[in-house]
Amino acid sequence: MANTTAKETSHIAKFNGDNWRSYSFGIQMLFDKNRLSSLVDGTNVLPTQVFPSPTGSDVKDIWRYSVSWLR
Repeated sequence: MANTTAKETSHIAKFNGDNWRSYSFGIQMLFDKNRLSSLVDGTNVLPTQVFPSPTGSDVKDIWRYSVSWLR
């Protein structure tokens, strides 16, 4: 999948409540280009869990590490 950059999305009009047709078309083309349409429409789904969820002391260690930069 390609990284979405401002250049790739600059042609898509910002949705303002009145331009659904052109906005939807631009977003659909972006999804198609990046091969995301099947994920968005639900035809293809990502696995629910790729890695085991951390539990107990693992969660505490992860939390401590993630906030250690605040000290």
